[in-house]
Amino acid sequence: MRRYGLVFRDVLAREKHAPPWRVLAQLAAALRRGGELRGGRFVGGFVGEQFALPAAMEELRAVRRAGEEDRPVLVHAADPLNLVGILVPGTRISP
Repeated sequence: MRRYGLVFRDVLAREKHAPPWRVLAQLAAALRRGGELRGGRFVGGFVGEQFALPAAMEELRAVRRAGEEDRPVLVHAADPLNLVGILVPGTRISP
């Protein structure tokens, strides 16, 4: 959660040492019940429940309010947060 702020099954595709999604989803659901996380469908186009930190929710809302911009975003290919081919179209780039 600290790395991404928002997690769902597809986001964890690069995490080699993560436990199975069902285990993480159960833990996240418990944290949601305790008020530490939010649960729902925050990013369209992906199936299954998504979990987010409250601060990440504010960031998502700010992006939605700002509207879409047609400007390039540069992310280094070796950056662990590079999710090309996982969350966005394109060929997956090796970490």
